[in-house]
Amino acid sequence: MTVIGVIFIILSILWFRNINKLTVLLIISAIFEAATIFNASGGDRSIGLQPYYYVLLIIFVHYALKINFFNRLRIQSTIFFFLLYSLVVTVIASAIFSHILVYTPSKGIDITDISTLTPLTIGLSNFVQIMYLALNVSVYTFIINDQKIKISSNKVFRNVGIIAIIFGLLQIILPFISIAYPYTFTNNNLGFAQGYNQSSRLLLYRTVSSFIEPSSAGSYFASLFIFSFVLIVKKIGKFYINGAIAVFSALIVFTSASSTGILTLLVSMAAFIVYSIIDLLKSKKISFITIAAYASLASITTASAVLIPQVAEIFQDSILNKSSTNSFDNRGRSNIYSVDILSQSYGLGVGIGSNRPSGFFFYLLSNTGVIGTLLFFAFLASLLFTLLSGSGKPQSKMEISKSQPLMWAFLAILLSKIIAQPDLSQPSFWILILLLGIRINQTRHDRNLRGGML
Repeated sequence: MTVIGVIFIILSILWFRNINKLTVLLIISAIFEAATIFNASGGDRSIGLQPYYYVLLIIFVHYALKINFFNRLRIQSTIFFFLLYSLVVTVIASAIFSHILVYTPSKGIDITDISTLTPLTIGLSNFVQIMYLALNVSVYTFIINDQKIKISSNKVFRNVGIIAIIFGLLQIILPFISIAYPYTFTNNNLGFAQGYNQSSRLLLYRTVSSFIEPSSAGSYFASLFIFSFVLIVKKIGKFYINGAIAVFSALIVFTSASSTGILTLLVSMAAFIVYSIIDLLKSKKISFITIAAYASLASITTASAVLIPQVAEIFQDSILNKSSTNSFDNRGRSNIYSVDILSQSYGLGVGIGSNRPSGFFFYLLSNTGVIGTLLFFAFLASLLFTLLSGSGKPQSKMEISKSQPLMWAFLAILLSKIIAQPDLSQPSFWILILLLGIRINQTRHDRNLRGGML
């Protein structure tokens, strides 16, 4: 058992009866993606239990002991049918599609050639992925139905982000004062190929914070950047705190040298700026100061990428030269082959965890087929629509503004997954889905309270 494992076990026991504290613990656990509660080895295979899935299991047990709670449970149909369909396809795929070859790069897509294909079989990986999906869907359903949840979605995501930033900054700063960063504390899960020792042009190693690899860190901090950037624009919270989060998040994205993270940050920021300008034009309340601020930010970003040598080198290596690498070739070919798998499986898919391409969309398509992909994206679309529309009831400008930071953070991490983060079980992805659900319930509850007072 690890030190971080002991900490999470103690806190989960102390807070077991308090669902608000357990939920906050779950959100904190998501940033410790590279950590483990314990490690176990058998033969040539090692496994570790991520803190996120340990706390998720504890919350599941918390609700399972409340028999009366299930009497008033409302189930979101699309995500439930997605889970059911994924389970059925995973169980039957190996029997009817055993002739199909799949891509399962145990050492990572970057260094595993796409020609290394294996016959489709159902194994431990499939069962683990189905269990993770079932836990995520179950706990999401339980929490959004629980009226006792009183946490502030924006505040808790911001505060947990600060914790992740601290670990990232320590990785950047400590080598300069000849102190070794304690990777054995935050990056100790033997079940994953840890990526904290990848060399960097700018620093000794690429920054990963408490995440498994630079790509995971880059996507998380890109979402945290756009979250804090929207908070600043919408004037929510203290400017200096949100500004510091934005600056340090951007710093960690660039020191991670992750093409996924850098692309996500730049595209998300550009999309939000365009969205904001269009919104200003529609409202006929054009703020030239705001537009000038956006233009200045875009100019500073462009100038930094061109004029600062270290930043220019990272930008060139991560973005411009990426297409000439084996990594890019393997990732592209793995996505293309996923379409071939979809065709061979007659559009049904080969089961959760069976094939691992580079992008999330192709992961869903090859593993859950056309039906599963449509169901999952229908769930995400309904979540975002409900968040912005307020279940068909008019929302105040303040309610919409408070919902936008999390929405943009979610869109950023979804973009990063589509680019090169295929894992359906990624904790930071599910945490944002959960926080969106909590935000929807809070908005609905506050509106009902106001309605009752009139």
